[in-house]
Amino acid sequence: MYTKIDALMWSDCKYRELTDDGKLLFVYVLTCNHRNMLGIYHLPIPYGAYDLNWDNKRFSKGLEELLQKGLINYNSNTNIILIPNFLKYNPLENQNQVKGAIKAISSIPTIGLNTELLTTLKAFDKPFVEPLIKLLEERLGKQEKEEEEEEEEKEEETIEEEVEEIKKTTPKKIKFGEFKKVSLLEIEYQKLIDKLGQVLTDDLIVRLDNYKASTGKNYKSDYATILNWSRKEPINNNSPKKSSNPFLEMMQDELDKNGGY
Repeated sequence: MYTKIDALMWSDCKYRELTDDGKLLFVYVLTCNHRNMLGIYHLPIPYGAYDLNWDNKRFSKGLEELLQKGLINYNSNTNIILIPNFLKYNPLENQNQVKGAIKAISSIPTIGLNTELLTTLKAFDKPFVEPLIKLLEERLGKQEKEEEEEEEEKEEETIEEEVEEIKKTTPKKIKFGEFKKVSLLEIEYQKLIDKLGQVLTDDLIVRLDNYKASTGKNYKSDYATILNWSRKEPINNNSPKKSSNPFLEMMQDELDKNGGY
């Protein structure tokens, strides 16, 4: 494949401000054998250093210079480089090129993808790039979902650690609710109020108390259970409830999890 390099690059302010190493490195990332037709590709530092006969430190310093000028993006975890304006000067021009681009992008780790590439592709406004756009959106969506799940896991771990820490330093629990089915330490109750507010805390205690009384179900930690339930609640304690009978909604949630009646 060949790469178009606009002659105006030599008068571009960002390029002119680069050191000699920075200028050579930018030409290298535009034209090296590792590149593809999208301008986003795998480039480990040792590969580039070897090609230019530089040591790794010199190559890394050059990459940092290009990063600071906004001429490239580089993910050091996956060694993926993105040249934001590559497609501006080397646009995809037909369906065959899009097929090649899909093949190229399929070999790149999802975490290395950048929304700038998606934005650039959408700017083409050409029907033949739609399959590539769809692929990128699906992979980026999957990445976001994985990140959300990872964040939820960390949050749950934090709650568990909090519970264990509280257990080490606290006296016996206090019974809450009409049926006295909710057990909380005084410090747990206060933490719930600090996190959720008095109104939502008391409301969730009543719901949990009713639920445990009617189903006989117990939880390892009522404190953690209330925090987990609170994620589905409006942030504003004065906001209207989602249902006239939230208790029935929680019952249905449990039934759904267990496969119905």
